[in-house]
Amino acid sequence: MKWILFAWRNVMRNKRRTTIAAGTIAMGAIALLSAAGYVNATFIGLRESTIKGGIGHFQIGAPGQFGGYQETPLELALSETQAEEVNTLTAKMAGVRFSMKRVLFEGLISNGDRTIIFLGSGVEPGKEKKLSRSFAPVVSGRSLSRIKKGKKVDLNQVILGIGLAKKLGVKPGDFVTLLSTTVHGSLNAVDLTVSGIYTTGIPERDMRSLMVPLPVSQALLATKKVSRVVVVLNEIGAVASVQSVIRTAFPKLEIKSWLELAPFYRKVVTLYQSIFSIMGTIVVLVVLLSTTNTMLMSIMERTREIGTIRAYGISRGQLMLNFLMEGGLIGLVGAGFGAVGAYAFAQFINRVGIMMPPPPGMNVKVPLQFAIDGGVFVVVIALLIVVGGVSAWYPSRQAVRQKIVEALDHI
Repeated sequence: MKWILFAWRNVMRNKRRTTIAAGTIAMGAIALLSAAGYVNATFIGLRESTIKGGIGHFQIGAPGQFGGYQETPLELALSETQAEEVNTLTAKMAGVRFSMKRVLFEGLISNGDRTIIFLGSGVEPGKEKKLSRSFAPVVSGRSLSRIKKGKKVDLNQVILGIGLAKKLGVKPGDFVTLLSTTVHGSLNAVDLTVSGIYTTGIPERDMRSLMVPLPVSQALLATKKVSRVVVVLNEIGAVASVQSVIRTAFPKLEIKSWLELAPFYRKVVTLYQSIFSIMGTIVVLVVLLSTTNTMLMSIMERTREIGTIRAYGISRGQLMLNFLMEGGLIGLVGAGFGAVGAYAFAQFINRVGIMMPPPPGMNVKVPLQFAIDGGVFVVVIALLIVVGGVSAWYPSRQAVRQKIVEALDHI
């Protein structure tokens, strides 16, 4: 304890120099923590947008559904019985919010004058909205009507991606015809009213996608089968445990987590981690070199003092440890102020609501956010304390290796 107190008194002897060194470390801490907060917020935002954008926490399908080739629509699909069994099981499981059926199909859409290829989804509107309020947000008209038991609802409606609607030249209230191949290989068509126009935020998808109520898609394809069952959980941490239970109950079915269904997420994480690692290394090196220079000046000015202390019997190891403590204390002070500054900066940015340009491939702006992670703060503070100590290692090593007589004669 006395050595720590002694090191602290030495640190405070030259307050200006200490302030400069601690300030450099504080700026490094702010840079590292702000970058880490931005990267963390990006990961969280991308994860949540992926899950709530329609994938869910995981999906269940028949063997081959997630990569197999289908000769006819819904050839690799869940039967009505299988889908109901999955829904019944998940409804009883703790941690599961709900599950919903979904039919994926394709065909041609026409307004009488133009005909365009589409990629469609048969959905349960009420549950899709529970997944996320931002899922397929309607920009014109209204969304699909919810299917309610005991109530007669007109289900002959469709919502179109904004790009697809623009290509067809239709608006809410207009009529369109969907043409597709049934599970038996014959052609079938349905006439629907355009209920609304939505956007996914991805222009390429908006130019081809549409949604209809689940019964309409099944009627068009002449089947009761469904492509997949999407399972939504209360917490993302429960994915592995719930997935394991369902896999045990239905060993013949394929179960894919959101991470498996969104390989681009891993690529983005790897890219950002690489960028952050390079940037962090550069910041740490700049802080180390700057602090080392400050410690070198401080120690060189105390050469005669070092000789005097050595003459009193203090060993080289004890003296060097004292200098390392001084560097570590400067690192602690700088990192502490930097952590406070980074936290205040993050809170300010989060409340201001600055909007960033749309990410590549999207047309929707995203808010600039910083996600504060206590674990990252601890790691960065500890790292900068070590950097402070390391910055004193080389100068102190050179100083204590001098002979006592030479140190005392130093001018």
